[in-house]
Amino acid sequence: MKLFLSWSKPAGRRVALVLREWLPILVPGTRAWMFGDEIGPGRPWGARPCEAAEKADLGIVCVTAENLDDPWLGFEAGALAGACGPRLRLVLVGVEPDALPEPLAHLGTVLLADYGSTWKLVKELNRAAGEPVAHAHLIGAFQSAWPEFEDAVARTHNGSITASSERSHGHSRLIEPSGIVVDFADVDAVLGVVRFERAETVALLLSSVYGTIDAHVPPFSYGTRWELYDLRTGTPLTRLGSAWAVPNGRNVDDRAPEAVGLHDGRTLAARLLPAHTG
Repeated sequence: MKLFLSWSKPAGRRVALVLREWLPILVPGTRAWMFGDEIGPGRPWGARPCEAAEKADLGIVCVTAENLDDPWLGFEAGALAGACGPRLRLVLVGVEPDALPEPLAHLGTVLLADYGSTWKLVKELNRAAGEPVAHAHLIGAFQSAWPEFEDAVARTHNGSITASSERSHGHSRLIEPSGIVVDFADVDAVLGVVRFERAETVALLLSSVYGTIDAHVPPFSYGTRWELYDLRTGTPLTRLGSAWAVPNGRNVDDRAPEAVGLHDGRTLAARLLPAHTG
């Protein structure tokens, strides 16, 4: 999958370098072309962005507070928009979407420091790949890499980036993310992936998850209208909520999430169940 990275000014270049290093790790098979690194001295450069953009499967424009109004960024964005059309994304670092000038304001945006927004970009890249990575493996790799990727993005603000040679001799450290991560793609693709902080009880955790999909299912319907399942194994979590509380004479499922395997870093997905009619 060919990816075109557009940037201008030092901060934009640092963001592009982070993406060029990390996106092939997150989505194997990604080949990122970054304008400026492959042009020798004295070679004409005017047509190169257009040529590369025409061959790209997806284009990314790196937008920072420093280059927000830079004409060069607008030139490359225009070239990409003509070549990639709807397959063009603005990656924002330190910039909110409502701060974008015309015509950039009409393009799709990704907040690179936001977990859910970046995860949507990774899924889009994976769909465009010739041989997409299985969903369970993709989200597992993303979760493992996210803490260090987030740190690398943050360092683009102060002029330093994390190169692979600086990361434990080329080996990324795997930091277990906090909270439970739930993928809602099976319920509503717009919802994406949401991280839920640790809850005191299973009942409170289920209530938080339900609050995300309450437009799709009625209250107190876990196990009958919707359920969670382990994203890696596909195993449904059936003995949660009232399915456990009622047989055990409890009003609610007051067990600690860790007691039933819902520990920090667990990757789940939500799905709807067929409605039963009497």
